[in-house]
Amino acid sequence: SVLYILTLNGLDWDTLSGVNGPLSFGIQNSTGIYKIKSDTSNWHCSVFMNDSVILFPKPIVFDLSPIDSICSGSYPLIVSDSQVGVKYLLININSGSTISSMEGTGSALNFGFITQPGIYRVKAVDTTSTTNCDNWMNYSTKIFNNPIIISMFPTGTACSGTTIKLLHSQTNTTYELWRRNGTISTLMSSLIGSGGPLDFGIQSVPGTYRIKAAFVHFPYCEEMMADSLVIIPNPLSLNLAASNPPCIPATISISGSQPGVEYQLVRVLPDLTFIPGVVNGGGPVVFGPIHVSGKYAIQARYPDVPNCATWMNDTIEIKETPSVFSIFPEGDTCTGTEIRLTGSQANIKYKLFLNTNVFLKELTGTGSALSFGRHHSPGVYTISTDTAYCNTPMNGSLVLHQRPMAYNVIPAGPWSYCDSTIIKL
Repeated sequence: SVLYILTLNGLDWDTLSGVNGPLSFGIQNSTGIYKIKSDTSNWHCSVFMNDSVILFPKPIVFDLSPIDSICSGSYPLIVSDSQVGVKYLLININSGSTISSMEGTGSALNFGFITQPGIYRVKAVDTTSTTNCDNWMNYSTKIFNNPIIISMFPTGTACSGTTIKLLHSQTNTTYELWRRNGTISTLMSSLIGSGGPLDFGIQSVPGTYRIKAAFVHFPYCEEMMADSLVIIPNPLSLNLAASNPPCIPATISISGSQPGVEYQLVRVLPDLTFIPGVVNGGGPVVFGPIHVSGKYAIQARYPDVPNCATWMNDTIEIKETPSVFSIFPEGDTCTGTEIRLTGSQANIKYKLFLNTNVFLKELTGTGSALSFGRHHSPGVYTISTDTAYCNTPMNGSLVLHQRPMAYNVIPAGPWSYCDSTIIKL
């Protein structure tokens, strides 16, 4: 029989008996020059088979880290060591594409931060041999996408009472609204993405608001949404006061003011009109004289945040000064005289006074002359409008003097008497 001997670097390595067919010496992992020789067991005549095989060493296996799932761009991919003359390929297993390659330096290799999702492994290729022997490094790293960055609304600066929204969202994603005030951050609320816009409701506490997103099933991947919103307190709502009576020309003032706030007079009825000019807070705020009737309010706002406005408490109605008519008759006359006003305005109340402060009678204007009737008390009579109608005095006054007393005539009766009759009182 014939024996077939596998030699490594000149030393017998393995022996198989001939079978009149192909022989397999199996997988060989030791490096070196392999040859096969035949040997007749009876006569020990041997001969080497044609050709030889040279096995080069595969690259040494090192560790890839991190070895767990990570978020896009969160950690660098690192091979714990490397060999000079070996090229290391970072491969996305899902796509089969080589992302980057590095030459071995004899120390660890850093492939940097990878943002494309997928499963990554590193393959080492020995560039010093003609066979380009390769070997996979230990472990793999799975990279997840971070949540998509979406804009919140509004952004910039706004007042307390502003509704914060996210313009879009991803399903299976948690969105958290955070408020930062100084060094303290507070979670205000959280919502699960619906695939559409999200409404975090009205926010009134001052601070800087941002929205953070994280996947429900992999919360380690989180991302801050675009932009932020600073909420500031609204200007204080203060009380209004008007000159008394509130008639043209009138003034309107505020019970106080805030530094850094500007105040503007606004006519709200019969139409909405912002009166040009503002008064800066920190001192007295007075508007006037006002020469146009209507209902007025005052708006307070920050100069740099004009949409952050507060209306002062209540409104004040500035009224037209009633037209002035004349008392009739005017001057001096006797008691029992009818007192009239030469004209009137519809729906305005007119009051008759005796000696300035004794109220006698009130009439509602009809658009024509008014009669207050006959009056028998001596004194000075004047007419003015009611206080609600600007308390406007009418022209002139009337002084009624007491008529002489009436006594009986003697003889009395409507009879005829002869001359020489004595007539007495």
